[in-house]
Order: sequence, then structure tokens, then C-alpha cells
Amino acid sequence: MFGRALLAAAALALGARAEDGWKRIEIDLPAGAPAPDAMAVAKALGVTEEGGPGKRGLRVMVKKVDGATRLQLDILGVAVGADAADKLRAAFPGLKDARIAVGDVPEGEAPAIKVEGTSDPAEIKRQIEEKLAAEGKTADVDVEVDESQGKKRIKVKVEAVDEE
Repeated sequence: MFGRALLAAAALALGARAEDGWKRIEIDLPAGAPAPDAMAVAKALGVTEEGGPGKRGLRVMVKKVDGATRLQLDILGVAVGADAADKLRAAFPGLKDARIAVGDVPEGEAPAIKVEGTSDPAEIKRQIEEKLAAEGKTADVDVEVDESQGKKRIKVKVEAVDEE
């Protein structure tokens, strides 16, 4: 059904669960309407690359069907209120006619690729690719680990082709 899907996870809280507080924002744009930059949307909602205390995560999916676009952001560790749609429309005038829904990520849909006992980028990549392969999926996985300023930040980007 969907020709191409992009999944990108930045500062991903590997192994997080839905009950950890994942919020979902869905933006449905009409056919031909340009989608705003997903990271700009995330930043408008308060997501930063600096992270903070506790688990933090972001998963972005872009799906195109018959020219229409759905931008879906799943966010962990940032308070996303009921006013999120108004904030996004104010920040991105092109979203005035878009359907914007805000809610919890349904049980079982939160990003949950758990990486065991490592912060080595090559090992994280290997574990993620192995788990995706076990589900019959292939993807390009890019992992960066930043341990500056006394903090550890893991940035994971996964790009996959959805053949449904």
C-alpha cells in the first residue's frame, strides 16, 4: 500500500516501551502539499538533540499514498500537550489545512529495538540489523555515539523500503 517509508530515530531511547510515555503526532497533508522538515517539526514540539535526563527518543515515519503524505512523529521524554496542533500550525503556515492528531502511541507500537550492553556504534548497528532481519526486514542503519560534556547520546538512523 505504501510505496516508500522513511524511519529515522534520533537520540533513540533503545528498548523503551509504550508505557514509558511515548506520544504520537500524525500530520496528514493533502495530495501535492509539501511536507515540512520532520526535524523542524520535532524541534517546534520541544525535541532537542541535546537530550536531557531520563529516556528520550524520536521516531519519524513519512508515508506517501496516492500523492498524499502522512508525517508521523513518535516522541518520548518531551511533554506534548493538547495544544501541539495549534503550535505546529503557528510555526508552519502550510499545515493550516492538514489534519493533525495528537495522542499516545498504541501499546506494542513504540520503538522497542533493545540493544544489549554496548555503546559501540558497530555493535549497535549489528544488533539492530540482526533484529530487523529476524523480522524479515532490511534497512540501512547509521549509528553515532557522542560522549561529550559528560553525557552519552546515541543517535540511530534507520531507512527502510516498505513494500506493502
